Amino acid sequence: MCPPERAEKEGSWKSLPVTRGCFVCGINNSAGLGLTLLSDGRGVEVLVQFRDEHCGFTGVVHGGLISTVLDEVMA
Repeated sequence: MCPPERAEKEGSWKSLPVTRGCFVCGINNSAGLGLTLLSDGRGVEVLVQFRDEHCGFTGVVHGGLISTVLDEVMA
């Protein structure tokens, strides 16, 4: 998870708007990832730390979750 304070520290990075129920960024989705997406106007960045329950095999994150985060960043 990328803390919102980072946007303030680096100045040019701003938190993107969230949808409350979104699986990736939703603040009211208890099953979601709760990520903060940042943009500097040229690109989007998100720091992700997946949990053990996100792994299909030990130490291997399920590809669907990686694709979901990529989809959110590309939107």
